[in-house]
Amino acid sequence: MAATRRRLAPEERRRHLIETALHVFARQRYDETELEDVASEAGVQRPLIYHYFPGGKKALYLAVVEHAWQLLVEQLDTSGDDPPAQRLPQNLSRYLDLIETDDAALAVVRQARRLEDPDVVAVIENASALVAAGMAHNQLRDDAPSAVVLAGLRAFIGWFDVVLDQWQAGLLTRAQVEALVAETLPAVAGAAVRADGA
Repeated sequence: MAATRRRLAPEERRRHLIETALHVFARQRYDETELEDVASEAGVQRPLIYHYFPGGKKALYLAVVEHAWQLLVEQLDTSGDDPPAQRLPQNLSRYLDLIETDDAALAVVRQARRLEDPDVVAVIENASALVAAGMAHNQLRDDAPSAVVLAGLRAFIGWFDVVLDQWQAGLLTRAQVEALVAETLPAVAGAAVRADGA
């Protein structure tokens, strides 16, 4: 007698589709991925994906990018228990470890940052603002950063992405990345605070 597949509750099924799609999009570029790829890996028919994501591939992808950002933020320590000088190397080391292990969430986020679709850009912009706010908390003990501080820290995020590209291209060592960030992030945060008071 063949085993019957367990029916999932709607929220559980939606989460299953997002988590499956996360790994599919991490392996393939957005424009190379078809819903059939996700359906096949999830063990469902394509119409079921449309049931949960009426906007099709794009709606599913936006949900995946939001989920990926959430997974990354959960990896970082923003508790405030340790001093900033200690949390920065810990968080950076954890982030670089994720890159070296081909973490699916990080792969999706880094791919999404290169897309020009307005809806994807909006998700990335919102997530970058949240990450910058977390950095303000970590570096400055500031839970209500000004627009100037957030702008400086979001600029750092863009700079950091370029540094990561250089590292992955073999132009920088991991130690050089760690040294660059250790010097640059506190300097950017401090400069943003000073500019805010100007």
